[in-house]
Amino acid sequence: MATPVTVREQIVLPVPVEAAWAFLGDTPRMVALDPLLEAYEPERGHIEEGTPNRVTTRVGPLRLTATSRTEVIAAPHRAVFVSVQPTRPVHVRTEDTLEPDADGCRYTVTSTLTPTVPVIGPLAARLMARVVARSRRELMRRLREALTPR
Repeated sequence: MATPVTVREQIVLPVPVEAAWAFLGDTPRMVALDPLLEAYEPERGHIEEGTPNRVTTRVGPLRLTATSRTEVIAAPHRAVFVSVQPTRPVHVRTEDTLEPDADGCRYTVTSTLTPTVPVIGPLAARLMARVVARSRRELMRRLREALTPR
């Protein structure tokens, strides 16, 4: 079995957990802030456990469409999403958590990219991890800016 690659980014947001949860759950706003996302369409119109989600990303000139499934929604502290299609060459599991912090709340996003095929899977996981990490850092910067009172 190939070794998974983990990407973790976190930030302290200057709002309580409940306010951050409401902001993060606003899909159109999050798509506008996320440099990797072009569209995120939950099958049932909103994110809930078991819901398939059509995810469209853009990496440079490449436009990719995939399906994820919402595994866990434990409002307002935790959400877990897993890739459903394609499952090759990499399976992705992403967990978002919100925890109280003295300055607001700590938002952590952890993605685990697990190769599902030999040779190309580990390479694809490492490349995807670099793209995801860069995108997440920019997303965290944009989130802080959007949630900081002026």
